[in-house]
Amino acid sequence: MKNVTKNLQNRMKLIRSQIKTASKTKKAYLALATIFLVIIVSATIVISLVPAVSIPSSGVVATANLGLNVNRIEWGTIYPNSTVTKTVIVTNLGTVPLTLKMNVEDWNPPLASKYIYVTWDRENEVLYRGESVTASISLTVSSQVTNVTDFSNQIKISGVTQ
Repeated sequence: MKNVTKNLQNRMKLIRSQIKTASKTKKAYLALATIFLVIIVSATIVISLVPAVSIPSSGVVATANLGLNVNRIEWGTIYPNSTVTKTVIVTNLGTVPLTLKMNVEDWNPPLASKYIYVTWDRENEVLYRGESVTASISLTVSSQVTNVTDFSNQIKISGVTQ
């Protein structure tokens, strides 16, 4: 990147020196060339940055006999090769012990499920009557993500009777 910057600085110096010695018509063309070069440089810099995956929200659904303290998770902007973790509180509202399960469905676009993973730390944990537990739900974006700039899905948390 330093070589590119140095090369661009040298080109800008050359254009400036040509503008000083050029006629009015040539000065106008050189000024346009300078503006064009700056626009190309800006585009190149933006393109070379790591692309963000914007994840505005994801639905979270609890099944009967389970309560959750949230109905949406706001993930914010997530970059490739990174993970964001959010916490939720899951409560057993029923009268029998429940084994916790999580499933992620309804990916939109479907391609997102190849590059974005949702996991949690309470799979198969038993939750007794009236008991609550704090769960961490993590969303990881693969470094190989392509053609996905935003997505939605449904995170379904269920309690299975033993």
